[in-house]
Amino acid sequence: MFELLVPAEKGQLDQLNGDRRAYDLELRPGLMAQTIEELQDAQVEPDVWKIEGLDRRDDCEKIVASARRGGVRG
Repeated sequence: MFELLVPAEKGQLDQLNGDRRAYDLELRPGLMAQTIEELQDAQVEPDVWKIEGLDRRDDCEKIVASARRGGVRG
């Protein structure tokens, strides 16, 4: 199991005027998908990805697609 946590960095929050909710909606989902793909490219392929909750269905679907890309099981 790999627990993927993607906390906001100061610069990211500064761009969003300190709005953590905006970070969770606008930036974190894309960063999570990017991180999963970078880890897979580095041959990190856990049996289970444990991820932070997401608010939007389409973001959840994107994370699943990243975890399963290339026919890799999710």
